[in-house]
Amino acid sequence: MLNKKNIIILCIFLALSLFLVIWYFAPPSEEARKFSNKIDQYQPEILTKEREDLLLEFDNFAFDYFPILDDDHPLFAYSYLFSDLHKFYKLRFDKLYAEIKNTQVPDGQIKLWYVYNMGVVAKTKNLTIGFDLAHKWIDFDIPKLADQLDILIISHPHQDHYDSSLVKRALSRGVAVVLPSGKIKEEWRKPIRSDPKGKELKEIFGNSENLISMDEDETKVIKQAKITAFAAEHGKGELPVPTRWFFVEIDGFTILHTDDAELIGSETGDAFKKIPQGIDIFLMDIRSPNRLREISFLKPKIIIPLHHWEIFHGKPKTKGEGDFRKILSFKDEVHQQIPTSKVIPLIWGESISLESESQT
Repeated sequence: MLNKKNIIILCIFLALSLFLVIWYFAPPSEEARKFSNKIDQYQPEILTKEREDLLLEFDNFAFDYFPILDDDHPLFAYSYLFSDLHKFYKLRFDKLYAEIKNTQVPDGQIKLWYVYNMGVVAKTKNLTIGFDLAHKWIDFDIPKLADQLDILIISHPHQDHYDSSLVKRALSRGVAVVLPSGKIKEEWRKPIRSDPKGKELKEIFGNSENLISMDEDETKVIKQAKITAFAAEHGKGELPVPTRWFFVEIDGFTILHTDDAELIGSETGDAFKKIPQGIDIFLMDIRSPNRLREISFLKPKIIIPLHHWEIFHGKPKTKGEGDFRKILSFKDEVHQQIPTSKVIPLIWGESISLESESQT
């Protein structure tokens, strides 16, 4: 039987649980709604002074609503889930998902949505491809993006670049999941790392017939998309993992996703000779120390800086590695040194559309 003390403890627990449930499902603040609506008034392709001010305003807004606990605190993720920043992201994701689902892309065009971190969805008339869609924690609805994909590309097995629930859902729906070849050692609560005695990455994900491993410098045609994998290095030293840059040719457009890694051979520039110059969309890691060198070799038309605002890297690291202040400074450098390339920064849920040269 419950005594008085246990009844009091139970009541406190139930009251706290009810409070958290109500808090979690409470609507976003009016400020969050207004700011999300304000973002939707801008065309990301047109980088006016007002647009730049908006990006800087996003920095201030997001830092103000950042989780109250540090990223090294065991309850950090839960702190985020009950923050207004999570509610704001959910607004952005719900808009993004509805657009991806309902948008019919005309022939000769491509539309690209920014999801999170290095996660992007690209859609043409015939195919929809996801790159590095990750982090269910950012929004528990993210796995349902699998329902809209034909192909999912995973650059490497770090949890800010893939989500196991999304992968399983994609495989169950016949989505082609493309990933690097290579063996890894997977241990509970330890970092993932390459290990020749470990399991092939494909086996870690279940070894489905829809899983497609790609070696370095290998090209495959997958559901009408021509995909080439280039060797890259991630985690030099003690914690390397299988990693690829992926070059995709889809319905007359070219996309290069760099992962957050260095292309092997980039020091001499030889590696870049394998990749056609003048690619349409360069999805690059803003933190790369060689980013200007990469652009000078590749001469992409459009550059989308990624791996910014990765909440689960924590507040200090986000400030140091990737906020819009840094990206706008990078944009100015590109404009001065490689004026033929255009930098388009994107906020969660934003999109851009491009027409093929034959249409313009």
